[in-house]
Amino acid sequence: MAHYEAGAEEKAAKVLARALTLAEPEGYLRIFLDEGPRLARAMLSLLPWLPGRTTESGGLAEYAGRILAAFPLAEQQPGSGSGTGASDRLIEPLSKRELDVLRLMAEGGSNKEIADRLFVSIPTVKWHTGNIFGKLAVANRMQAVARARAIGLLPRS
Repeated sequence: MAHYEAGAEEKAAKVLARALTLAEPEGYLRIFLDEGPRLARAMLSLLPWLPGRTTESGGLAEYAGRILAAFPLAEQQPGSGSGTGASDRLIEPLSKRELDVLRLMAEGGSNKEIADRLFVSIPTVKWHTGNIFGKLAVANRMQAVARARAIGLLPRS
């Protein structure tokens, strides 16, 4: 936080990358969430600075996105409201499979196309889609993709 607040984004990103690299194998979230809104805003702004290095289950930016998804929405968007409503908070982060489904949704895939690409049944895709909608507090695919982009789970188009 000191590097970030001093305007040294590159140094801050290196420290954040190290913290993410150490925390990712255990899936730690709480250690980041306890730091509150300042860290959420810093992480969101530092995502483009994170090195392309991969971790056990994906990239550092992907893990940072999962952490950001667990923050209340208001903590990620400067100038927004208090974020205390139930719909402003993700109850739990998206699973790896839900992230896969979400990415394919963002590409415009139908349920059948997503099922074929992931080698699962259409009802399984629908089940994951329902979970995604619930976790992101949205009602449809367009809202899910927009919310995921806003909190860093998907790249902005």
